[in-house]
Amino acid sequence: MFFRKALRRSFDDRASLIFVFGFLVLGCGGYCRGDDCGCEGLDECIIDCQRNGCDLECARSSDSCGAICGDDCRFECSNTRHCSSYSGDDSVILCRNLPTCASECGKGCDYTAEDVSELNLTVGDQSDVTCRRLGQCNVECLGSCEVLADNVGEWHVECSDGSTHEGQGSENISCD
Repeated sequence: MFFRKALRRSFDDRASLIFVFGFLVLGCGGYCRGDDCGCEGLDECIIDCQRNGCDLECARSSDSCGAICGDDCRFECSNTRHCSSYSGDDSVILCRNLPTCASECGKGCDYTAEDVSELNLTVGDQSDVTCRRLGQCNVECLGSCEVLADNVGEWHVECSDGSTHEGQGSENISCD
């Protein structure tokens, strides 16, 4: 619930998230399809690789980066103002060195956020999340998941059974 509320504050709803991705596409004058696509040097950019096994990077854009990809996605986003991603099952996502990240990731997601002011994340069943040196780490688990909060100003983890975990500092949080 918390993540959905936070995501709604940022994007209103899932349709708005898609609109934002569409806006980012227009912002960079097009979009990229395929492996090894990047956004370095662009103001705003989205990488569109809606198939399995994409290997993507988005770094050093002046405003924002984003990615949409299928299962087994590998996406790294860094050194920009905002990063968004939407990925399928068994994806590995790294978001680092920026103010905000917002993502949805499927089952078996391995998501790491480092040196980020605020993370808003929804992950599927059997996912692992690492929040390292974050101001805020907001995670919604849609099934079992493990969240490692390491030197976090404030974390909020919502489990699929309705339980919530909140705190500060470092802790391992499990949703069963």
